[in-house]
Amino acid sequence: MDVVQQWYANTLNSTYQSLFFDFRDFTHKIQNIGALTGLGEAKFNVDGTDYTGGWCRPQNDGPAFRASSFMRFAKTYLANGGTLATVVDMWNGTNSVIKPDLEYIALSTNYLDTNGCDLWEEQRGLHFFTLMAQRRALIEGAAFALIVGDTGAAPWYTTQATAIQTEITNNFFSSSYDTMITTISGRQLDSAIGLGVLHGYNNDGYYAPNNDQLLATMYAFAKGFSTEYALNSLSLQDSNGLNISYAIGRYYGDTYNGVGNSQGNPWYLCTLAFAEVYYRAAKMYLDAGSITVTSLNQPFFAGARPAGLYAGSNIVAGTTYSASSSQFTSIVSSLVQVAETYMRRVKKHVNTGNTLNEQYSRTDGTPTGVIDLTWSYAAIITANNARQALINTGDFAAPSRRRR
Repeated sequence: MDVVQQWYANTLNSTYQSLFFDFRDFTHKIQNIGALTGLGEAKFNVDGTDYTGGWCRPQNDGPAFRASSFMRFAKTYLANGGTLATVVDMWNGTNSVIKPDLEYIALSTNYLDTNGCDLWEEQRGLHFFTLMAQRRALIEGAAFALIVGDTGAAPWYTTQATAIQTEITNNFFSSSYDTMITTISGRQLDSAIGLGVLHGYNNDGYYAPNNDQLLATMYAFAKGFSTEYALNSLSLQDSNGLNISYAIGRYYGDTYNGVGNSQGNPWYLCTLAFAEVYYRAAKMYLDAGSITVTSLNQPFFAGARPAGLYAGSNIVAGTTYSASSSQFTSIVSSLVQVAETYMRRVKKHVNTGNTLNEQYSRTDGTPTGVIDLTWSYAAIITANNARQALINTGDFAAPSRRRR
């Protein structure tokens, strides 16, 4: 729903407003039916009744994303003539949907729940993706509580967000491997790390898209896919002779094929996550006007493509390069060029009619898995938004003109 919220904010179209109020009504219903794992329940029947079949539950990122989407919608709604009474009602009134979810994720028994499922609904434990979503929602919730006059909730949410941040900082980076960790005592590398930043970053500098730990992790993760799929041993150029990236899946050794279990495939949304991270990192460097090279991000900046930037051998760790330097220009332009290769990879494997499945074949790139997966479409919209924001800076011509 966050993409719908963005459309509403950009257009103020009443259709999107109506969708959000429908979403409010449905959310209020499922929050109050006594689901098996309460507000952390991840699956319901289409009529809003409780799904009691086998499933990986609870999934505690859901309440965080719901609350964040509603708060962002409500702020746009208020700024454009909506009534405070309607927003307060969504917060904690007859049609409350926001505060119940925030109260749920603010409990340490929930955000430290080692039985919680990951975004793929497969692995239990403490997950970077989930904690980033919860931190962002609670920070947004603290500010939003003041808008609706709930002065008691604001400091409580801030305190819990700080505790979550400490948990992330202390436990989700491996100095042994110089990469981030997906799940404590679980999977090391996973597309969930990049997705956790894309969906959990709060525009406050904490695990931003240009974070050196993140970039080191993305580089290591991409390199591992060079031998994961036969598709990546085929030509790394599209029909126009332009370079394309490695195909990226959820994680190494994935067995889910979209129907059952055999061999997993690349996913559109996982491939697009690389493009979006790199577009957003380039934009952040341009906005900052400098790049600090560390021992973590230097191998990515200098590494060979398609996984690395290959931005030059004169990029030295421990150095900060200003916007006037050749190193700055090379790193930023290389980020754009490599981001484009991930977009072209996805474009190469779309269905006729430009529809998107869940996955594309590990051997020949044929679309496979779930048809018209919502998240695939959301991923290409947000990646393109990040691309357009970069183009709008005026620092670059349309990146699609770059051939490298």
